[in-house]
Amino acid sequence: MAAGMLFILSRQVNRKLKHKATKHEKISVLSQDLLQKISGLISKSLNDDEISDEGFSLILSELDTFQETKAKLRTTQTPKDDSLLQKIALKKSQSGVKSCV
Repeated sequence: MAAGMLFILSRQVNRKLKHKATKHEKISVLSQDLLQKISGLISKSLNDDEISDEGFSLILSELDTFQETKAKLRTTQTPKDDSLLQKIALKKSQSGVKSCV
């Protein structure tokens, strides 16, 4: 019975970790994309020997877009596995076994 519970818990933890890894991968790709865009805009400004208001505002808008997208990615909810853990604890308490959850 303990092995089955460990298997279920490890599967739930694995799902959460996969979700977090996916989210971090998306943020990483977003950061790299932003770095390339801003580097291109700065290189263009350096080649022209001037930073125009348009170029500067474009860099700031790219940064704002990055911050918004990053915040949206961070606030996405992870799948809720608490209900499963509560069901396991309830079954244990009903059978008279002490719960460690």
